[in-house]
Amino acid sequence: MPDAVSDLRAAAKVMARVIANEKAFATIAKAAEALDCEKTRSAIGQAGFAGECEIICWVFCTWRCAWTCLELCERSTAILTGTYAIEEARIFALAARQLASQPRALLDLVTAVQNREAGAYGEIVARFRLGPYCLQLCGWVCSVTCSEFCICLCPNPALQPWFTTVGYFGIYSDIDGTSGKTNKGLPFPSLSSHGGPNFAFHGQLQLGGFCPTTSPAFPGVAMKYRFLFDKGSGPTPITSSLVSPVLAGTRLINWPQNLAGVAGPLLVSTFQDVWIDQAPTPPDPTPPALGAAWFAPSAHYIAPDGNGWVVVDPNAIGGGFHTLLGFDTTQPLAAPGGDPAPGVLAGTAVPAGLQRTGTDLSIIFQATRVTTLPPGTIPDYSNALSKIHISNWTEVNELNFAEFVTGCCTPINSTLSVQFTVDHEEMSAGGWSLSITSCSPSAPGDITPAASGPGVTVTGRGGSGTIVENTSKWTNCSYTTTLSTRPGLTTGLVDRGVWSNPLTFAICGH
Repeated sequence: MPDAVSDLRAAAKVMARVIANEKAFATIAKAAEALDCEKTRSAIGQAGFAGECEIICWVFCTWRCAWTCLELCERSTAILTGTYAIEEARIFALAARQLASQPRALLDLVTAVQNREAGAYGEIVARFRLGPYCLQLCGWVCSVTCSEFCICLCPNPALQPWFTTVGYFGIYSDIDGTSGKTNKGLPFPSLSSHGGPNFAFHGQLQLGGFCPTTSPAFPGVAMKYRFLFDKGSGPTPITSSLVSPVLAGTRLINWPQNLAGVAGPLLVSTFQDVWIDQAPTPPDPTPPALGAAWFAPSAHYIAPDGNGWVVVDPNAIGGGFHTLLGFDTTQPLAAPGGDPAPGVLAGTAVPAGLQRTGTDLSIIFQATRVTTLPPGTIPDYSNALSKIHISNWTEVNELNFAEFVTGCCTPINSTLSVQFTVDHEEMSAGGWSLSITSCSPSAPGDITPAASGPGVTVTGRGGSGTIVENTSKWTNCSYTTTLSTRPGLTTGLVDRGVWSNPLTFAICGH
């Protein structure tokens, strides 16, 4: 360890989060105590701690070893330190080497330590006269067991199925676990406002990561995966109308060769896009007949089944899919939104009971062999985004002039009373502005209130009220008042743009 203090501090922070989730902690602890790799891995993934898998495994496994060895070696003395420990280690190595030629004894030794069988363990210790090294022997066997258990529990992430991103945002590094919103901005051109920080998500989300064509643990066995979301009442598969189309990858198929625009007699490997979309999906294209005009293959479509499972195409370029699914969060089952409450007049605040708020949910990823999953079977791989905040409501953006109460042709003479109302839960992460512009230099430009004052209220959700402008000395001209709003919302790939609400008026003589 280059910096043991930093490693311990990082582990402590991870375990504090695990312990805070009492249900997940109990499930992980029970599975780890039994050295059940599949159940422990599933529990860690579904609780959203897959990114910290190795730390969790070593903490639980070290705790288990200490507990087990103290049980098996109740009368043993403390292990020596310093120069005495070096000599003790040398003598222990000499005493233990006799086990190298006793494979049956080694197997029994491992079994006794794993199952905490004090009688069987004591018999082996006595038989090989290793009593003075009871703790050392147990620690040695347990450390090997821990290594194998943690390799099983946390396999190479480059090979295993993994849910990693919503759009461009990493589910562990870029999304805050408390708010479910982005914790930073990212420098991608399509993110016009950098996607954060503190942006909620909306619309169609692209869920990314990796799922290989075949199982990392069972060579040659095809893989499938699915996503589920949970609003607190239990997980629901993302399938059917909840699916939005995404380009999952490319595959190679046999297709007639292109001979100067004519379909030739030979079949050659040709690239074909693979899309994941909701059913029903278009059929695969029919190749051009020999001698007919050549055309490229149209896309191949895959639809999740009724439980949300997507089978990875065996011919996928790159050995699997990286873009895994599109999630239409606007659907009624997920996080529906729409237009804000009607009837709110410009200049008046939105009543608290009519202010719209979004939805918190978790997104769970599962991947497994196509041959598994009878009822009650745990998927081979799973991890989760424990919280994401979705807001599919549009903002309140109301603008009017008090002078227009009798009609929009009312002359503007000495005053202009600008009535405005802005409201959205994510407005503080975005922004709004109010301005009056014209080719006349009389126009004041930006008149956005910075704080609450007479006739105006400003909040984190926006603001409302009336701003009165003295127009008695403005020149005769046409003017435009514009209320612009942009809540802090992103799909992870594209940010919500500005909604501009213009209202014109003219001064024709005082």
